Parts: sequence; C-alpha cells; structure tokens
Amino acid sequence: MGGDATDRDPAQGRSGQPVATLKRRADFVRLQKGLRRSTPVFGLQAGPSPVGVGRFGFTVTKKTGSATERNRIRRRLKAAAQRATAGSLPGFDVVIVARRACLHEPFASLSRSLAVEIAAAARRLPTHQKT
Repeated sequence: MGGDATDRDPAQGRSGQPVATLKRRADFVRLQKGLRRSTPVFGLQAGPSPVGVGRFGFTVTKKTGSATERNRIRRRLKAAAQRATAGSLPGFDVVIVARRACLHEPFASLSRSLAVEIAAAARRLPTHQKT
C-alpha cells in the first residue's frame, strides 16, 4: 500500500474539522430550485445561505446501493467536500446528490471534480443574500 497519505480513502478514517451540514428538509427543498450542476459521479444543487455561513447537504438514495454502500458513499463525499473547501463555503449552501459511480471513483478524482463544480457554482451565485 505505499500510497501517498493524500490519496488515502477517507472511508477508512476521518481527520480535520467536519463540514457544516444541512439538517432540515426545508433547506434541501429550497436548494432544489437553485443552481444545478451535474457530473457522472454526482449532482450538485446550490443557492444562497440564509444564515450567512455555507453548509453542505448530502443525498444518497436507496437506489445507489445497500445501507453499507450508502454510508461509505456519504463518508467519501463528506471527506471530499472537506478537502475541496477546507471546511467552509463562502456564503452559499450546497446539496450533493450521490450517484452509484461515487462508490468506485478514485478519491483524488472525486475531490478534484467536487472542487471544480463548487468553484463553478460559486462564480454564478452571489456571496450573500439581500434582505
């Protein structure tokens, strides 16, 4: 296993600060109407954050696999999100909708594509919500 520590699959263990997560269904529904981006590995929905601090939401449906596989996908996505944003988002919320390909995508590639999609979403969204 002589791989670099940065290529290690995070499903094997976690370190660093956790990302802030969305908890309420209303937040997930609100982001369904926002900006959407899509890759073969995941879908991304983004919109301004009403609380001013960016948060992540993770959607992994039953059709992506068994409970064990869904949990592994969720852990990998959380770790990739943490790596892609250094634990914070600049004033917008993001929901990542997992696809089965997340399970077999190399972690470095998953992190890189997530960072690219978040950066693209950030360019198209305002950094704060006007009240």
